[in-house]
Amino acid sequence: RHAVAVLVTPNPTCSLPRRSLKPFADAMIKVGIERGIMVVDHYGYISQNFDWKPMIPDSVHPSTQLYDIMGKHTFYAIAPMLHILRNTP
Repeated sequence: RHAVAVLVTPNPTCSLPRRSLKPFADAMIKVGIERGIMVVDHYGYISQNFDWKPMIPDSVHPSTQLYDIMGKHTFYAIAPMLHILRNTP
């Protein structure tokens, strides 16, 4: 069987005084590019496409709705790779 590393950035948070996780997410993306590792960028996807703060009720952890969004985002990001791996002897 095949094992493939996939980096997944965290969801954004809105808890103070917690610092933004954007620099961490950016570093993960940079490492992924440098090492040829696939990155699923939840931070960028969520922060650019959704009114996400109401979906993080404790300011850190995603709600069920946001977990659903993240799961679908992950699936669609890795599905092409899974198809290739499935058809590789």
